[in-house]
Amino acid sequence: MAMHCGSGNRVGAAIALRAGWLRGRKMDTAMERGRSHGLTKLEQEVHNRLLVPR
Repeated sequence: MAMHCGSGNRVGAAIALRAGWLRGRKMDTAMERGRSHGLTKLEQEVHNRLLVPR
């Protein structure tokens, strides 16, 4: 799958949520994965969403 975002923020958010929800990664690991793909401004929102169990 290919994803594109001008800043990378939305791609990073999607990667972090995937890591946490679908891959079962710990919060710190999922957030770091998102940051490494450009997660910045959506970091708090992603963190809050990862707190909700899936």
